[in-house]
Amino acid sequence: MRQATEPEKYFIYKTRQLMTDSNKAKLEGVIKAFGLTHDIDTELTENDSVKFEAIDTLEAMRGDTEPKAFLESITMDAMKAAGTENFQTVRRSLNYYRNWLSAKQI
Repeated sequence: MRQATEPEKYFIYKTRQLMTDSNKAKLEGVIKAFGLTHDIDTELTENDSVKFEAIDTLEAMRGDTEPKAFLESITMDAMKAAGTENFQTVRRSLNYYRNWLSAKQI
């Protein structure tokens, strides 16, 4: 069994977000089948979840704006607005998003 790639982890994350009490068993089955057919570990770390939450938040903020232009427009404002205690988290979130955009080859 291998580690899931970032796109595979994102698929698992998004599938888990769809879970409700009534469909939980079915979606857990989908994730398990996905893991078995691709021979991957389907467990996400807390870091994975935080990373994908940051990506989803930034994507929701972006709307129809071109991704690179959006990232450039918010980077300085986000870094200036981040307090000392949140600076590393904001920087890490922006880096996750930048890497995610690069992987999508925008």
